[in-house]
Amino acid sequence: MMCVNKKKSEITILDPENVEIRLNEDVQEVNLRLKEEDKTYERVEVNPAFPLSQIGRYISFKEDEDDEDEIGMIKDISELDNQSRQALEKILEKMYFMPRIIKIHEVEEEFGVTRWEVETEKGSRSFDIKSRRRDIRPYENGRVIFHDVDGNRYEITDFNKLDKKSRKLLRSEI
Repeated sequence: MMCVNKKKSEITILDPENVEIRLNEDVQEVNLRLKEEDKTYERVEVNPAFPLSQIGRYISFKEDEDDEDEIGMIKDISELDNQSRQALEKILEKMYFMPRIIKIHEVEEEFGVTRWEVETEKGSRSFDIKSRRRDIRPYENGRVIFHDVDGNRYEITDFNKLDKKSRKLLRSEI
């Protein structure tokens, strides 16, 4: 494992030969194993460091979404063993799958969970959001990204282009 030290942060580059990545199919999460340290991280968050044009390069791993400390980074997934590469590719494919919401039919809250009934470019969908603050992310230019309780993502490319009812429902939640 190679470390690059900087004044305020440290980036750990993981040696692909010493890393095992496995899917825990029951909860759709990644298990990352660092063989050289005999340490297993169970609830790993995967974060690509580059945009879509660089899929598979510089992938960051954190133990969970609330932890700011990075476990480390893989420079290129093609250097991983076949099973690890396939597991990581499956997670990345899921991360980049993002249906576009074109209409919001209904938003209802029950027991702190918000149920969204929407129309996407791929058809009607229902999904649940736990935390408005963490799971609904508005961006400049009207873009909104949703993260549902199952780890799926949905996108509104420009909420200003939604119909009046959809805009009203969205504004009540962000």
